[in-house]
Amino acid sequence: MMIQNEERKVVFVAHCILNQYARAIGVKAIMIPLITPLLRFLMDMRCAIIQMPCPEVEYEGLFRIASGKRRYDTPEYRAICRRIATDVTDLIIKYKDADFKIIILGVDGSPSCGVNFWGRGWMKGKGIFIEELEDLLKNKNVDIPFVGVNIMRIRETIRELSELL
Repeated sequence: MMIQNEERKVVFVAHCILNQYARAIGVKAIMIPLITPLLRFLMDMRCAIIQMPCPEVEYEGLFRIASGKRRYDTPEYRAICRRIATDVTDLIIKYKDADFKIIILGVDGSPSCGVNFWGRGWMKGKGIFIEELEDLLKNKNVDIPFVGVNIMRIRETIRELSELL
C-alpha cells in the first residue's frame, strides 16, 4: 500500500551496482566495499531500486575480460543494447506517468553504462547502452537525469544524487 502524500522515487541502476559478479574479470574486487554507502543512501532516501539488465553479460557471458568501448561498438552489440533500452524505456514511462521522480544510475568507466566517461583512461563520453537509452528517451520526449557512479569518488555521486532527490 502506498502512502498518499509520500514522494515516490525510483532509481534505475546499472546491473553491476547490485550484482558485482556481472562485472568483467579484474574489476569485481574493488567494487563491493566502495558501493555500499551509495546503496545505503538510496535506501535511506526511500528509493525503489530497479536493476537494468546487463548487455555485456548477454553479449559475452559472465566470464569476460574487461574491454573498451571500441570492442563493443558493433551493430550486433548495439542491437542488444537497443532492445534492452527499449524495455527499460517502456518501464520508465510507466513510472513517469505515475508521477514518480526517476533517476538513472550508470557506472562511469564502463564501455556500456558510463555516463560521463568510459574506459580506464577516462575517455570522455557515454557508454553504448547509455547512448541507446538516452536516444530512446529523447525520441519519446522523456527527460530523466542520468548520474554516473564514479566508484573512486562515491561521496561526490551521493552528493549529486541528494541534489536530485
